[in-house]
Amino acid sequence: MKVENPQNVALETVLAGLSTKYPGAVIKKPFLTPRTIIAPHENFKFFLRDRKTFFKIDFAPPVLWVIGAVVLSIVAMTIIISLIYGQFVPSFGGALWIVLSVLLIKVVYKSRNKQKFDNFYADVQSAINGHTGSSIF
Repeated sequence: MKVENPQNVALETVLAGLSTKYPGAVIKKPFLTPRTIIAPHENFKFFLRDRKTFFKIDFAPPVLWVIGAVVLSIVAMTIIISLIYGQFVPSFGGALWIVLSVLLIKVVYKSRNKQKFDNFYADVQSAINGHTGSSIF
């Protein structure tokens, strides 16, 4: 999800606006990616990546959901390969099926928690516009 940044607001300014609702938010520089605000919320994390003219919002689902996706992928591939060969053949199906199952889990998790994502999107927009929620004006 993109959030436009026409005034080129600095990442530190956005962090100051988000820190009231997301107290664990920090700016980090992950390997090979631009500086990112990582804002933990309940059992998952929001990522706000700084691009030149916009911010990109992403998230990491809970670890148990990701583990469930990997296990589901392994079980599904074992069943499919076993049906094809007519005997039990344990298989994890390669990296493609694991990546696809994790992406599927992300889609399902985002659709089930739509309100949380909409709230974070609105909080980011208000932080960019300078309305931190603590202003008296």
